[in-house]
Parts: sequence; C-alpha cells; structure tokens
Amino acid sequence: MTTKQELAVRYGETGRSTANRVLSLLLIIGFIVIVTWAAIGLSRTEVEGNVIGWQAFDREVVVDLEVRGTAPQGVACVLRATDPYAVDVGYQEVVVPNPPTTATVTIPTVVRAGSVIALGCAPVGEDLSVPPPDFPPGVAIPQA
Repeated sequence: MTTKQELAVRYGETGRSTANRVLSLLLIIGFIVIVTWAAIGLSRTEVEGNVIGWQAFDREVVVDLEVRGTAPQGVACVLRATDPYAVDVGYQEVVVPNPPTTATVTIPTVVRAGSVIALGCAPVGEDLSVPPPDFPPGVAIPQA
C-alpha cells in the first residue's frame, strides 16, 4: 500500500474534483472583482475642498478654502465653524466658481470660532450629503 492510499484509508478521500476547483476559482475571482469595483467606485471623488487657513473674529471667521477638481458650473462647499467646545457657531454653503482654485470666504458666526472644517463639496446642482447645522436650541444660523 502506498502512502497516498494509506492516507486515504486513514483520513478519507482528500482529493478535490475538477468541478469543485473550477467553482472555487470562479467564486474567488468574482469576489475580487466585486471588491475592486466597490473600492474604485467609493474612492472616486470629482471635487474636493480643504480649509487651508482661517482667522477668527468676534462675529465672523475668514476662511481660505482650496477647491480641487473640475466642475463647469462651480463647486458648492459647506463650511462649519465651531467654538472650543465643538458647538456650532457658524454654518454656510459657499459656491466657488472655476475650480481648481483657492477662495477666501467670510462666514458669519454667533461668537468667536475655535475651528473651521469643510464638511463636503460637490459640483453645483448635485447633492452635498453633509450633516445639517447643529446649533444649540434657540440659536439661529447667523446670516451675512
């Protein structure tokens, strides 16, 4: 009796059929294709906005916003200013024409801001999908 036969008797048949191997290979390839397609779809960003600098005053914050990407009608970005306790003190949607560019934007605030972030950007006319303002109860969004 050969070693292969002894192993088959002791542990049972261990060889896979050709159909099982082909099916396993197709499942693995399909999984890799789906994961790659999803990763490429989620990572594709047409436009992007970043706060590269800001200066806070008592009732406003001046923001330097860098917008990358291309959009014929411009790019809409939502900026949020918060106090040192992460409470909203300013929230504004701004439109930057002719990206890529850097724009200076003034956001009115309730009090002096402690930080400013760009929540998101999208070509004008597309959904921004950003969180709404989160001001404390009784506080209205300051308008310019």
